[in-house]
Amino acid sequence: MAKDEKEMFIMGSVKQIGSKKITSKRKERKRLRYDYSFQGQNICRQAFLIINDCTEKVLKNINRHLNDIGAVPREHRNTGKKPHHALKYEDIHNAITFIVNYAAEVGMPQPEAPRGSDGIPPIFLPSSDTKKGIHERYIASCQGTDVRALKISSFEEVWLKCVPYIRISKPRDDVCQRCECLRKQVIDAVTEEEKLTVTELFHKHLEDARRERSHYRTCVENSVKEMSNWEGGELTNVHYTFDFAQHFQLPHHSRQMGPTYFVQLRRVQVFGVRIDGLSRQMNYVIDEDQTIGQDGTLTNGPNAVISMLDHALTENGFGERKCFLHADNCSGQNKNQYMLGYLCWRVMTGRHEEIEYSMQIPGHTRCLVDSGFAHIRKLFRRSDVDSVGQFHTLINKSAATNEAVPFQRAAWKWRNWKSFLSSQFRAVKGIRRFHHFRVTADDPWTVYLKERIDGVEKPMSIRKRGATPFDATELPEEIIPPGLTLERQQYLYRNVRPYVRPAHQDELCPTPAEE
Repeated sequence: MAKDEKEMFIMGSVKQIGSKKITSKRKERKRLRYDYSFQGQNICRQAFLIINDCTEKVLKNINRHLNDIGAVPREHRNTGKKPHHALKYEDIHNAITFIVNYAAEVGMPQPEAPRGSDGIPPIFLPSSDTKKGIHERYIASCQGTDVRALKISSFEEVWLKCVPYIRISKPRDDVCQRCECLRKQVIDAVTEEEKLTVTELFHKHLEDARRERSHYRTCVENSVKEMSNWEGGELTNVHYTFDFAQHFQLPHHSRQMGPTYFVQLRRVQVFGVRIDGLSRQMNYVIDEDQTIGQDGTLTNGPNAVISMLDHALTENGFGERKCFLHADNCSGQNKNQYMLGYLCWRVMTGRHEEIEYSMQIPGHTRCLVDSGFAHIRKLFRRSDVDSVGQFHTLINKSAATNEAVPFQRAAWKWRNWKSFLSSQFRAVKGIRRFHHFRVTADDPWTVYLKERIDGVEKPMSIRKRGATPFDATELPEEIIPPGLTLERQQYLYRNVRPYVRPAHQDELCPTPAEE
């Protein structure tokens, strides 16, 4: 029974004896007498208190309320009133103003809001800051003024509810090098002119990143819209995104044993190619003995990247004549003469008619392929994985969009694309400053370059002297993985095998083969 219901029941069980408030001597009656009943029987006051689980003070207050106001629910006298120590609008506004101004001074704003948020771009404060330290600065700024200072709990609550987009960055967060340098220059600026100059550069950099991000989102949206209405015709907006994930170490257990943190476990690389129009991601799994180099080396070079990308476009493409590619801004993997030569080779041999290849500004390159990696990593942390086969199963289970592609020479091979392409194509001078590349079948020896999405396109021939067109059936020679060295095999057998479950020891850490 609720409190109000209980009190109303007590009021119905109490009967006042006599209704006169004035005594026979014309004086105000000080004490009133009441009869108490239970199930139609009059009982004493003490029994009534025990039966109704009520105290003397509460019963006295109920009787006074019944006598003064009547049989209506009681209300606390402070109902609808603000306490004297309640926060006022000015107090909250001053705290928010301090947080916003502090973030404008030392924070690093982002050009775009993350997916699934309220659309406000976040501002990251330095990871060395803490809310307690910022609150101490706030207290110091309030001293000597008429501004009321909020306590730490109210300060944090106001921060969380009013400006949640201002966050303290974590030490592991990836930040843009350019943003970080400009932010430090703003802090270290002495004169107003220096601060205004650096602020303008900072604003321009963020605007460039925002436009590049907007272009990426437009490509994805156009691809999704075209795929949703596709009925077998020609496609012109197919969009692919590819990138490497951080390597995984096997064996892995949700309850990881301490000594494994000091052992060089078996490393597995994952390269993701995502078809954004279908929300499908192929994750190429490369074990340590399947890489181009020995002991897991040369995994991220042009030969490896182009080999896996070529397999994805050939086996999982839609026969489209035009496509869009987005990749990480890494010169060693994606932005080099071999990747541009490969794209020219595709249009030259009739595999595509036009390809647009774009990269976002470094430090602002979050793409949908990273979400697929996040699903894998999330499930990996709470799973036991003792073999590469179990890792394939984990990838397929991590999300409906994820698909594991194991290395099998019958399906796809490593090829020597560097030697194959370097004889025909030359490097682009100053390639690092360009972020957009376009090749067409009309002139397959020319690459059209742009520094920004809204910049002027500049044609540049990358044809070497004496180069001849490729034959459509000609492919680079295959590279056979050299496998693990005997020293690495012995290390895995001695130091890693004891932590692998017996059923998978021969698969992950087999007996070393004699040379």
